[in-house]
Amino acid sequence: MSHRLCVIGNSHVAAFATGWKTLAAHYPDVTVTFYASHGTRIDQLEPVRGALRANSRRVRETMKWVSGGGSAIVGADHDEFWLVGCRCSVKIMMAVYAAAWSESHAPDPRRTPVSDAAFASAAASLLRGSGLLTLHGKLRPITSAPISLFPDPNPSSAVLGSADERVEPLRVAARSGDGPALWGQYRAACDQLAREQDLTFCHQPDETREDGIFTVADYGRGSIRLTRGLEQEHPESDPFHMNAAYGALMFERFLSPSLRGPASGDNPTG
Repeated sequence: MSHRLCVIGNSHVAAFATGWKTLAAHYPDVTVTFYASHGTRIDQLEPVRGALRANSRRVRETMKWVSGGGSAIVGADHDEFWLVGCRCSVKIMMAVYAAAWSESHAPDPRRTPVSDAAFASAAASLLRGSGLLTLHGKLRPITSAPISLFPDPNPSSAVLGSADERVEPLRVAARSGDGPALWGQYRAACDQLAREQDLTFCHQPDETREDGIFTVADYGRGSIRLTRGLEQEHPESDPFHMNAAYGALMFERFLSPSLRGPASGDNPTG
């Protein structure tokens, strides 16, 4: 009997969808259905009569072509759910880091010193209000199936070459060596939320990260935009979306090994 996996999220779903194309033959008993919309629009989904439905025609149309026909996510139609992206990531902590440094960071006279506990509390508060946790709260009432949360990937290390002033906190973290400490604080905040709300987070594998809060640049090259056909690449200047290799690795790492087919001994991502 087929295992029915449903992947829901924003534009980061494109990496999972393109990655799955390279893996599907290795998982003959797994059926994956993708539902996505751009930016914050996926937040418009609401639980209605056992399904997540969107009031926006634009969101419904996007969900239709991404999924291959469906615009309503029926809880009973799936055995497992993965929620992807939706502005839950280490990037959300950079708003705190831009204004304050904690005991685990290099001192910076331009910012306010705070305790590690205060920094962690502020980070957890921001993550608690993210779209990913909001989406989980809407999905849980319509299904008892397992739900896993896949935050946004860390930005590619290529972001450090950007002239955009908005990435200055990332450059500060790189220069000061605070990346590993920030990653640890982010993971601790996620662990706190997991305990509070009975959540399951699936973080990007260690081999995809460098300097704590960045993704190895190779995983950002050739990333695909969430457009019809899933063929148009992001511009090289986009450091926030990852490619099919990243998406395939997430499936390899987090799909149950019991779901692999008999011919999947070779690593399809390698």
